[in-house]
Amino acid sequence: NDAFGGIPGDWAQVLAALATRDPAAAPSWREAVDRAAADLARQGFVTTQRSWGREVNGVGVPLLLGERRALYAFHCAGPSAQMPVTLMRRELGPRLAAMVVEVGQALRRAAPPRVLPPERHEP
Repeated sequence: NDAFGGIPGDWAQVLAALATRDPAAAPSWREAVDRAAADLARQGFVTTQRSWGREVNGVGVPLLLGERRALYAFHCAGPSAQMPVTLMRRELGPRLAAMVVEVGQALRRAAPPRVLPPERHEP
């Protein structure tokens, strides 16, 4: 596909831009993207644990509506002491993924947004 070996074009562009800013960190970003893609394919959600040196864990699910050219990100995060990995993987992730499926189905059933012509207001 591209220089980033199978990563979709938009992600490859992001990784390439980050690599120019910090070449030494680029391999770890690539690993994180690969791991997230594998987790998303396997379990339907991604998790993060104490990323960026913070005591915060999180779980996330993307919703891509190609017909509307829209990408939405749903996530839940909290202090790592109150949101352990086992809770994210067993309960929060699956529930969030199920909710995102329902939201996606509802949005696909809804009428597409209408763009109205501009109006000029004159008081």
